[in-house]
Amino acid sequence: MSSLGRCLAFIFICQLLLSNVANAQEFKPFAVVKEACPECPRPDLDKIKLKNGQTVLAVIVAENSAFYVVQKYSELRAIGRDQVDDIERSETAIREKGYDDQILLKNGQVFSGKILKENAANGMFEIQVPPYKTILYIYKPVITSVFKAGKQSYPNK
Repeated sequence: MSSLGRCLAFIFICQLLLSNVANAQEFKPFAVVKEACPECPRPDLDKIKLKNGQTVLAVIVAENSAFYVVQKYSELRAIGRDQVDDIERSETAIREKGYDDQILLKNGQVFSGKILKENAANGMFEIQVPPYKTILYIYKPVITSVFKAGKQSYPNK
């Protein structure tokens, strides 16, 4: 990665540090996108019913022992397993591959992809995220938890 890329990644991580800390597995709504028929059924999306009565329409791209990773409009969100009442999985949903590992940040943001390495000396994870194989460097002070192949690897249990 170029020096400029590293600088931009560092600035991005600093902005994350300055954002408000929230319950990391609490669902945060997707960006508002106007659709021609928002009430029309979307068979290509999974239907996730939350215990609070809310229904989330998105594609489940990954899951681990703590939460589901859902995608809609190219945005990823984490939904804690303890918040989910029921799931109706769409048989026609397109489920991209490559979201095997997850890094959940303290502000609730989730990155899903392939963890390439963990540098214990500086407390940094390197993750490659689909679809463009972008590489991000994320430092432990902003991380709530890390999952590799569905199992929690940080913090150690």
